[in-house]
Amino acid sequence: MDWLFGPAWALGLSAQFGGSWFDWSDPLVNTAGKMEEVAWDARFGLDRVLRLGAGGMAQVGVGIEYGENHSWTHTLGDAPYSGHDIEDRGPRCYRIGGYARLAAMTPTWRRMALCAEVSESIYGAHASDPPFGTQLNWIGHSLGLSVGLRFQLARGYASGP
Repeated sequence: MDWLFGPAWALGLSAQFGGSWFDWSDPLVNTAGKMEEVAWDARFGLDRVLRLGAGGMAQVGVGIEYGENHSWTHTLGDAPYSGHDIEDRGPRCYRIGGYARLAAMTPTWRRMALCAEVSESIYGAHASDPPFGTQLNWIGHSLGLSVGLRFQLARGYASGP
């Protein structure tokens, strides 16, 4: 979500949530189980808005982001573990850092526009792995590319002549 608080500036707040799961069974050794993973992050930033032609625009901005990743697995095994749930919680990862982005949007058509974005993030991260008692700290970066549709929920009022 973006809030245009001036003709050339916008505050943005965004979030994403996702995850995956994988169930399996192996009749040869009589095992079954599942692995699950959940990830989410949130961003807050300031963008410079540049008008491009009739209705198009670009945004160049910076901001901060925070995210977490968690994973775990459950396995039901054969003898000597028959019917026993072998549970393993994977690393819990927390990251915080900053990002820079460049986005471009086509002219709006009925409150909808095609949007493309490239963003580079640099973050500090910490992970703890409970089964092994390990603690990990690192600095990382990620490059994100996205293309999608952008919907305008509310329209502002034009000022001036």
